[in-house]
Amino acid sequence: MTDKLNYGFHVDTVEADATPTPDIWRGVPAGLAEERSDIYYCDQTFENGLGSPSVYADADCGLVPRNGGNGCTLNLDGTDNDEVWAQWPGTIYPDDSAEINWAFECSFKSTTVTDDEMQWFLGLMLAGRVAADGMVDDTGVMCDTDYIGFHTLPAAGEALGMVYDVTGGTEQVKMATAITTMVVSTWYKVGFRCTYGVHGGVAAKRVKIYINGTVQTTYITDTNIQAATFPEEVYLAPTIGVKNTGGTAESLDVRWLRAAAWPTVT
Repeated sequence: MTDKLNYGFHVDTVEADATPTPDIWRGVPAGLAEERSDIYYCDQTFENGLGSPSVYADADCGLVPRNGGNGCTLNLDGTDNDEVWAQWPGTIYPDDSAEINWAFECSFKSTTVTDDEMQWFLGLMLAGRVAADGMVDDTGVMCDTDYIGFHTLPAAGEALGMVYDVTGGTEQVKMATAITTMVVSTWYKVGFRCTYGVHGGVAAKRVKIYINGTVQTTYITDTNIQAATFPEEVYLAPTIGVKNTGGTAESLDVRWLRAAAWPTVT
């Protein structure tokens, strides 16, 4: 990474795992943040270089600056099935034929990991899809739309899955337990990177998944991407969302998020 890539990006050095994973952002062109519209970050004002996020929040819920650090907090009151969604400006357009690299990463912690209490999503979702019922009432299952990212499994609050889907499709669970046992109020860092060209892109490991900076041994392959179940050739934007499925006030802190798309180096 370069200094320019960190333009507008605040790092809170007193907290563990506060910085992005170098391997995810390796090879991103210098000056991307200033010269292109497809780099995003969540800083102390939770804005990116293109402006503020679009937000949907039910009554007495909302997106607020995080207390005591950079980033934002998604607050839920104690009303069952209330939601908060935030989606940042700009889009990423996964396209296997164009061989465009793209990536996402964020740092988060939750006030609960209890089953059927609060569900959340962190990743890329269809641009413009910030509205009520981003997850299904009572279950927290994702709505019918295009997305790829990390989603808590409704009946297993301690587990975080890596999933993707398309509108009208069936959710593909690539990793049911990307994180097996999460702990309350503990920071985690999750991300993924699609790579072509000289920086490690191979068909059998086209999209690599990272947990706390470590690449996993499960991959999204070219075959997966070319299937009808993958959100390819649609405009996706960085999105986070939470759903109350237990009737207790809870919150999700997001210290930072980053997403980018950039041309392949051959």
